[in-house]
Amino acid sequence: MNAAEFAARVRSRQTLVGYWVALDSPTSTERIAGLGYDYVSLDGQHGLFGYSGMLAALTAIDAAGRAVGMVRVAANDLTQIGRALDAGAVGVIVPLVNSAEEAAAAVAASRYPPPAKAATSRARQTDPVASMSIVVSNAVKHRNATLSTRSPRSSPGRRRASPSR
Repeated sequence: MNAAEFAARVRSRQTLVGYWVALDSPTSTERIAGLGYDYVSLDGQHGLFGYSGMLAALTAIDAAGRAVGMVRVAANDLTQIGRALDAGAVGVIVPLVNSAEEAAAAVAASRYPPPAKAATSRARQTDPVASMSIVVSNAVKHRNATLSTRSPRSSPGRRRASPSR
C-alpha cells in the first residue's frame, strides 16, 4: 500500500490493521512490515529509539514494500511532528490531545509548510494523516469539539477520527 491509498482508506473510515514497534531494530521492523499489516507504527513517545533509529525504521518499512510507516510522536510539538514526516512517516499519531485548539495545532503542524511558521522540508511526505490520541479524562469531556477539527483538505462534515472508549 502506498501513502495515497493509506490516506484514502483512513479518510473513508475503513478498518486498517497495524503493528506497533518500540525497539530500535530495523531488520525486525522490515520483517514485520512485510507480514501484511496495513501500517507499522513507531512509538516515538515510549519507544527505545531516537531520530536516527526512527529514520532507519521508516526506511526499513518502505523497503518491505507492503505497509506504510506511522510515528507516534512524543508530544504535540511542531518540531517533532515535522521531523517524523520529514523522515518519511505517512502520518503521525499525536498523544494527549485535550482540546480542539490542541487538535488544530497538531493538524497545522502536519501540513507543509505549517501555517504562519518557518518553512521546513517535507522531504518525503506531502499529504500526511494526522491522528489524535485522546487519553486524558479532561479531553473526553471535549471530544466532540476536538474530533470536529478538520484539515484544510477535509470536506465539510467528515470527521478526522472516532472517539476511543
